[in-house]
Amino acid sequence: MRKNNLPNLISSCLSHDVFEESPPILLDIGASGDTYSYWNALMPFSHCIAFEADDRESSSLDAANDSWKKLTVVRALATSESVDNLNFNLTQFPYCSSTLDPDSEALSEWDFASLFKVDGRVSMKAVNLSSALAEAGVDRIDWFKTDSQGIDLRLFASLKDAIRRKIIVADFEPGIIDAYVGEDKLHHLMAYMEHEPFWIHSMNVKGPKRILKEDIPAQADCINSLMRKQKPSPGWCEISYFNSMRSESPELRELLLGCIFATLLEQHGFVLRIARRAKNFFEEEVFDEFINHSASQLL
Repeated sequence: MRKNNLPNLISSCLSHDVFEESPPILLDIGASGDTYSYWNALMPFSHCIAFEADDRESSSLDAANDSWKKLTVVRALATSESVDNLNFNLTQFPYCSSTLDPDSEALSEWDFASLFKVDGRVSMKAVNLSSALAEAGVDRIDWFKTDSQGIDLRLFASLKDAIRRKIIVADFEPGIIDAYVGEDKLHHLMAYMEHEPFWIHSMNVKGPKRILKEDIPAQADCINSLMRKQKPSPGWCEISYFNSMRSESPELRELLLGCIFATLLEQHGFVLRIARRAKNFFEEEVFDEFINHSASQLL
C-alpha cells in the first residue's frame, strides 16, 4: 500500500467495531495552539480531553470542537493534587505561564528571559488528572501529551499504574536548563521512565541563545542581527515514548492503536513487530495491511 493510501488504512482501522464504544482517548495538557499534527487523522474518531487554563490561548480549542468525535475541555489547571485555589503565573509569553515561579536569576543569562516575565498572578481551580478522567467517563489514556511548563513528570506519575502503564504514546516537553523553580527536568523524566514499559522513539532538543545585548560591544552594528547569529544551546526537549507493547494477553484495541500510532510516527519497524505479534492472537486482515504498508515504506 502506497503512502497516499495511508488515510484510507487509518480510517478503515479506526472504523473497527472495537472503537465504537471505546474510541481512542487523547489527553492534551496545555492544549493551546494548533492541533497536534499527528492527531489530524485521529480527530474524527477520537475523544480528546484537553486542559487549558489560560483563556488567552484557548480560542483554537473552540474552533476545533467540530473536528473531534468528542472534545472535553477542562478549564482548569492539571495537577497531581486537586486544589480549589492554586496560584498561576501569567507570563508575558502565554506559553511560558506556569504554576511554578520562573527562575529569574538563572534565566537572566539567556536571550529569551523576557518571555518569562510575570505580568500577573491569578488563583485558579486545579484538577487531579484521575479525577478529570473519571468525570469525563473514561478509564484509560491512549496518547498522553503534555507541555505543562515544569511539571510534566509529576502529572504523568500521578496516574494510577493501571492507566499509566497502558498508555501507548507519551509526549513530554521537559526543561534542560533552569527555567522554573523546582521544575521536572529531562534527566528526572528519563530516570523515571527507565522503570516504565516504554522506549524513546524520538527526541528533539531545542533551546535559547546565551547572549545578551549589553555584552555586545557598543560600536557593533546591527545588534539584533548579531544576536540571531549566535548558536542556540540545549534548553528544553520534545521527547516521545512508545509503549513496549509486551503484554502477555494483549487486547485487540491496543494492538490496533499501536499499529496506527506507530504508522503515524513512521516507526515502521515497530509496526511490523506489533502487527506480526498481533496475528498470533487475532485473525484480522488489517494487520496484514499494516505489514504491507510498513514494508513498502522501508523498501
